[in-house]
Amino acid sequence: MLCIIFDKEPELVDVMSANPNERYDMDGYDRYGYNRAGYDTDGYNRLGYDIDGYDHAGYNRAGYNRAGYNSAGFDEDGYNGDGYNRDGYDGQGYNRDGYDGRGYNRDGYNGRGYDEEGYNRQGYDIDGYNRQGYDIQGDNRREWDNRGHYEEEHEEEHDEEHDEEHDNEIRHMIQGHHNTQIEGERSSETSDETTEIEEIQCKVCLTNRVKIACDPCLHMCMCITCSKKIENKCPICRQPARRLVKIFL
Repeated sequence: MLCIIFDKEPELVDVMSANPNERYDMDGYDRYGYNRAGYDTDGYNRLGYDIDGYDHAGYNRAGYNRAGYNSAGFDEDGYNGDGYNRDGYDGQGYNRDGYDGRGYNRDGYNGRGYDEEGYNRQGYDIDGYNRQGYDIQGDNRREWDNRGHYEEEHEEEHDEEHDEEHDNEIRHMIQGHHNTQIEGERSSETSDETTEIEEIQCKVCLTNRVKIACDPCLHMCMCITCSKKIENKCPICRQPARRLVKIFL
């Protein structure tokens, strides 16, 4: 049997080394544990990256792992594994609830169920009218509004005409009453010229001529000035006055 005895440890053999001054052992690793390609036994180079460019934590030089996400969980485009960015919106601009930044979902409706023009899925706005202006019963908004406006104006005109007719009736009644009174006073031997209609005094100020009568009691008892100051009661009988009618005598 042939035995070879070495007096000292075997030296590192410099075989095909890129660095002529570096030596490698029989397994091809230098004194620092790196092979000729510059990787250690775990497959990492001196900077701590493997052959694919990832460190021990699994991130590359740009800070992303093999799945393409950084330590915060976002990819290079800024989206996480669920497809949402830091603001909570996906690539199409919708959040987890399915609404975009303006509050509309993928179908174009907001949280209340109306689109950007203000119509719901059935095609009606918040007032219940569709794009053609009709409600669910088929009434047109514009015609309805115009009709209501016309009826309101018509009612006001009718009330004004009715009030004018009523005032005229009161004037005729008072005129006839006072004409009869004047004729009786003129035929009476005790009549006095101061009792004629032109000299009838206001029962409130006792100065101005009477120009206003109360409806419905028909007492002609006030001047125009006093009629603006008193309550809606006849100063003679104290009955409520529904209207004050100007009398032309």
